[in-house]
Amino acid sequence: MSLLHQEAFTTESKIAYLRTLPAIRERCTKVHDLAKQGKLEYFDYHPEKEDDVVDYCIGIIKRDFGTNYSSIPPHSRWRHFDVGRPRIQPLIDSWRSSSSPPENMEIAKRLIDLFLVSVLLDAGAGNQWKYVEKNSEDGQSYARSEGLAVASFDMFLDGFFSDRKDEPFRVDGMGSYSVDTIITYISSL
Repeated sequence: MSLLHQEAFTTESKIAYLRTLPAIRERCTKVHDLAKQGKLEYFDYHPEKEDDVVDYCIGIIKRDFGTNYSSIPPHSRWRHFDVGRPRIQPLIDSWRSSSSPPENMEIAKRLIDLFLVSVLLDAGAGNQWKYVEKNSEDGQSYARSEGLAVASFDMFLDGFFSDRKDEPFRVDGMGSYSVDTIITYISSL
């Protein structure tokens, strides 16, 4: 039974529980169970197709990389942020070397905020859109997911997502921004 349905827990303890691996597994299991029952609104689950999906993915890997698996480039938001040059590790290093360095837990919270908001903003910019990196010495531009990652990184550094100017490296103000506000801000960088 989920801790969320027990009245003795405070809202804060329920929120803390939702951030745990068991809670995530619990939620995923519920979604998977609904999928198996055909009760999802936008997706159909076909367990008989799982082997076909695996074979398809293996075929793509073999076609593009042969058996040299170490040559497969990583694909993740972290890599999107680091397109062209490292950004995340230098950011972490700057926090750690600051006059008042945050604890590791605070660094993790900041990174989760950054990664989460960046992924949420990445709705697909299309083939034509590009972002010219702020403070780029050579006017480097990036398109698609990489461009949106670098743009959201710059917005995060500027404190755009924070309601507290004394704590710029946080995301707590997304609800107050429209898509037009975000586009205008990105364009001004």
